[in-house]
Amino acid sequence: MSRVLILWFLISLNVYSQNSYYVSSKQGNDASGDGTLSNPYKTLTKAVSVISGGDIIYLREGVYHESVSISNINGTSSNKTTITNYQNELVIIDGTVWIDGTWQNDNENSSIKYLSNVTQDITQLFVGSNQMVMARWPNAQFTDNSIFDHDNWAHGDEDNSTDGNFYIDETYDDPGSIDLTGTIGILNVGSFKTFNRTISNHTQQSGNDLIQFTDDIGTKGIGASLSSNSPLKNKHHYFFFEGKKENAPP
Repeated sequence: MSRVLILWFLISLNVYSQNSYYVSSKQGNDASGDGTLSNPYKTLTKAVSVISGGDIIYLREGVYHESVSISNINGTSSNKTTITNYQNELVIIDGTVWIDGTWQNDNENSSIKYLSNVTQDITQLFVGSNQMVMARWPNAQFTDNSIFDHDNWAHGDEDNSTDGNFYIDETYDDPGSIDLTGTIGILNVGSFKTFNRTISNHTQQSGNDLIQFTDDIGTKGIGASLSSNSPLKNKHHYFFFEGKKENAPP
C-alpha cells in the first residue's frame, strides 16, 4: 500500500507541475519581465520561447499583433500545454500585416483619398480597426451592415437574359454613367450558386443595361437559353461589380 501511495504521489506531482506565465501587450516587457502576474512578458512570442511542455500561458486583455512559431512544447493528455486568456479578459489575436509602400493622394477620383501599389495578396483590408470594402456597385458598407443585405445587390432582368448576356433591371438599381466594363461581376444567378466573371462589355442604353462576359457559366455555351441543363436559373438574378476604382463610393 505504501508503494502505491508513493507512486500516486509522484504521478500527481508530474500532473500538476505546470508553470504559469503571464503576458500583457499593454503593460508587459520582454526584456525586464519575468512572466509573473505582476511582471508579465509583452509578447506571446517571448512566452512561447521560455515555456516547456505542460506549462500554461495566460494572456491579459489586449491586442496581440505578432507572428508566433510554436514547436517543441508538447504536453501530455494529462498535462497539456495551454495558452488561454486570463479570467475571461478580452484577448484579440490580430493576424493582419502592414502594407509596405508609399501612399499618395489620388487626384483623379474624388471618392478615393489615397492610393498605393500593393504586390502581396490581400483577402481583407483594414484602416485602423475598420474593415474596408472593395470599390463596388451597388455600394455597401460594413459600418451600417448594408454589406450583409441582399437588397444592396443589383437585380437582373431574368426574362431577357442568356448565358454571358445579363440585363440589369434598372427599376431597382441604375448604374447611370458608371462603366462596368473590366469589373469583376459577382453573379448570384444559380439560385444557391454564385459565380464570378470579368465583365468584357457594358452596354449603356435606354431601358435595362446589358453586361456581357465571354467565359460562359452554363453547359450550353454563350447565348444559350437558361434551361434545366444549365447551372443558371431564370429566376432571382442578383449581382454586384467590384475591382475598378471608378466605382468607388462617394
